Amino acid sequence: MKGDVDFEIWIEDRERDLLGDLVPGMELLPSVPTPDQIGRPLHGYLHTHDRLSWEMLATMDASEVMLVPGVGPSRLSKILRVAKKLVAADPQIAEAAQVQKEQARQEALSDRVVDALVDLASWASANGIEGSLLDALAIAVASEDPGVPVWALKVLSDANIAAFADPARVVNYDPRVAATQLFLSLDVRHDMLLERVLAMGRPAATLEQMGVVLGITRERVRQLCVELQNDIAAKVRTPEFHAVQAEAERFAERHGAVFPADVVLQGRAVDQVDNYERLILMLAGPFRFDGDWFSRIAATPVDSLVLNAFDQVQDRGAVARDDLADYLGTLDVRGDYVDDALETAPLRRVGDMVVDWRGSLAAKAIRFLHLRDEPMESAELAALVEAPTPASLTNQLSVNDQVHLVGIRRYALVEWDMEPYAGIVPAMVAVLRAGPVGVDRLADDLHREFGASPNSVKILASTHPAFLLEEGVVRLRPSDQPYVPKTSLTDTRGCFVVDGCWSLCIKVDHDFLRGSGRQLPEAFAVHLGLEPLGSGRVRTPVGSTLLRWGQSPGVGSLRLLGEHLDVEQGDLFFLRRNSPSSVDAVVVRQADLPEDLDLRLRALVGSPGATGDLEQVLSDALGLRGTVNHDFTEERKALLERGESDLVDLLDQIMRNG
Repeated sequence: MKGDVDFEIWIEDRERDLLGDLVPGMELLPSVPTPDQIGRPLHGYLHTHDRLSWEMLATMDASEVMLVPGVGPSRLSKILRVAKKLVAADPQIAEAAQVQKEQARQEALSDRVVDALVDLASWASANGIEGSLLDALAIAVASEDPGVPVWALKVLSDANIAAFADPARVVNYDPRVAATQLFLSLDVRHDMLLERVLAMGRPAATLEQMGVVLGITRERVRQLCVELQNDIAAKVRTPEFHAVQAEAERFAERHGAVFPADVVLQGRAVDQVDNYERLILMLAGPFRFDGDWFSRIAATPVDSLVLNAFDQVQDRGAVARDDLADYLGTLDVRGDYVDDALETAPLRRVGDMVVDWRGSLAAKAIRFLHLRDEPMESAELAALVEAPTPASLTNQLSVNDQVHLVGIRRYALVEWDMEPYAGIVPAMVAVLRAGPVGVDRLADDLHREFGASPNSVKILASTHPAFLLEEGVVRLRPSDQPYVPKTSLTDTRGCFVVDGCWSLCIKVDHDFLRGSGRQLPEAFAVHLGLEPLGSGRVRTPVGSTLLRWGQSPGVGSLRLLGEHLDVEQGDLFFLRRNSPSSVDAVVVRQADLPEDLDLRLRALVGSPGATGDLEQVLSDALGLRGTVNHDFTEERKALLERGESDLVDLLDQIMRNG
């Protein structure tokens, strides 16, 4: 119809149209038309010919009706208006009429499209164009020939796809529509069963809980789930639901065995994934959801999958990223997801390489040395392995037998067979063993080979007791010029005479208890018989320990002797030379330090049990025999010169207290 336009205006052009086509739904009107509705002339005519019904009237065309005496265009227009109102007043008839109208429109549109194609084909044939209708259409669209049937092209361009799409056939191509039809075709006793089958490996309810809700046993619930799953699998193999299976296959091809969860979720929570998406995930996998990734039920978790692949292709803890991606591809991990997958495993991207990130800082540093294939500075290594501090890495490297220093803070793999670097002093000694060398040349050579600071070399050449520097030439100290420390034991901080033997006071700390060595004052090292660049062992009550003088003098671990004496952190450990080739120790326990200032000072200098005058005890401990003057002058001066400020403060308090 043309809305409210008077039927009279266009009936003249539609005389051959049936009234049922002019008013869709007319034939469905249930009542018999009355004289008031269709006029007495037409009412009498229909009654006489036994055709008095809306259904029979709908089969008459306009020209036939207007042949009835007394019925003209005006009367026919009124009849059609009445019929239209009656159709609109009944919702069911109106809906059916709308369907008829749409069908009529579709048929008319189809007729016009067919007519347009026929005209297009005729034009193409007349112009010698061969091939398919598609070829003709393409040529016509691009042609500037004025004879092109423009009206036909306009009909085709105006013809909306939806107007021609058959809902019954859309299901063959639209997987979501097909899935909807599939769900409707299933015999599902309760939504819980479908939820479990499509649960992506994480069922919301247990079989036991579902059995309580459904009033059946847990075994029956399991059987129903299996039956439902089999039913789905069987249906998607039929032509009717082929679109669902095809989409699942495309999904599997696009995404492989594992893919990031957001590919499906796209910012949603997992409970917002609808049944269609769950169905595709089940048919393509089935896939399980672990919070960040979807992975096939048959596949290992993504982090294990990546790590296992890395272990297969890595060389000394590293592999090219593209090589790892290629191997993951054989495991059905798509290239678009490789970098995201790498982040799930203890691996690290470094440029175009992937490095094993398992193990200690030292293990990671060794992998970078293999990767770089040349010595590296400790600071650079510490940054690469993300060490909390550079020292935390160097502490581990110092006890690792796969690496060694080949320069100042420069590490190399032992397998490279490079000359190890023990420090500036040993490096200088190694050069000078061949004979004296100019200090500038020596500094330049060591800087070039080991990265040693030239200034440090020059300073050591003039200050270290192993060398003699004369007129710009450095040589090793000869044996006939033994080194004499500039500071005597009497002037050395921490050195006290304990029971007649010189000793060194060492405060027990964490490093002592874990077995670290200890640097020695030069005077005490010489007292123990150690010479510059010399080494040896000295006996203790529980074995022997190492003495060595390299860059500076030091003693090896005293932990066993400390354990023998039951020392604890904070105790004072007085190491003393009790014979030419042995040492022992006297311990003053922190817990036993007296509150009395006099007694406390005696304990702090290693003489807690000494009796007699404090000045005499202090003088003996400092090696100042014969200097007693009863006012602590010499003792205080000696302590100040040694830098024993804590003992000076304590002595001052004693002197003030009188």
